[in-house]
Amino acid sequence: MRIKMGLLAICLGSAMALTACASEGTSNKEDSSTPTDEESQNKTEQDKSGEDIKKLTEDKAEELMTDFETRLQPRVNEEGKVVEYDTIEELTTYVEETASTDLAKKLVKELYEEKEDGLYVKPDKLGPFLNPDKNYTLNKKSETSYDLVQKNETDANGKYTMTITFKANEGTYEIANYQIDKSA
Repeated sequence: MRIKMGLLAICLGSAMALTACASEGTSNKEDSSTPTDEESQNKTEQDKSGEDIKKLTEDKAEELMTDFETRLQPRVNEEGKVVEYDTIEELTTYVEETASTDLAKKLVKELYEEKEDGLYVKPDKLGPFLNPDKNYTLNKKSETSYDLVQKNETDANGKYTMTITFKANEGTYEIANYQIDKSA
């Protein structure tokens, strides 16, 4: 009986000590006023609708630009007919998932034409897109707006400066402006 009582006392003492250590570690973490790297990176801002949004990072800007480029260049057949969309309205709606409504409408109308049998890409109308392997800057214009600026030169486009404006909208970022200045 003494052995059982001794073991019970040791177990209870160990459990109490572990509980005290665990709660001490938790309280230190909660009281810590210095944010961790992860907490700093997930710092949120508010867009015009009052929703919290994360700071736009270079990785997120590149991801948005890649998605934007993919949406602006849907699959086409040998004749230049868009395979998955039949009208400018359908393609515009698809592009609006990454861009503002005004920008999506403007670019789709510039790059595509609707014919009786479907939607066709206009020859030689696609401009340059972000080259993530080349240097660019991501400038914060306001709490909810950033400009990505890249200078580049290609055989097809010559020298140019591309400026893409990202704006917060409904808790995320969208591309609000896409401008190519070929006089750079």
